[in-house]
Amino acid sequence: MVYIIKLLLIIILFLVIYVWNKFAPKFVVKSLANSLRYINNKKEPTKFDLDFENGVILLFQLFYWVGFILFAYAIITNDISHLLR
Repeated sequence: MVYIIKLLLIIILFLVIYVWNKFAPKFVVKSLANSLRYINNKKEPTKFDLDFENGVILLFQLFYWVGFILFAYAIITNDISHLLR
């Protein structure tokens, strides 16, 4: 029973991280880049442009996947039998 609950927790965590990585980092980085482009179009002397948007998105996604691996490891190694009472 404990192994099934651990497996379900890991699957739910995987699905949450997958959906989050599919939409959130792209939205945050693109909206930040667009707002910076809009601001810098008004001020001509400083040209700041995020040419490395895809790299930043991949960095955010990697950060969340590493977090998933750490949480999955914590779920697997910890005793959660006290939660079943």
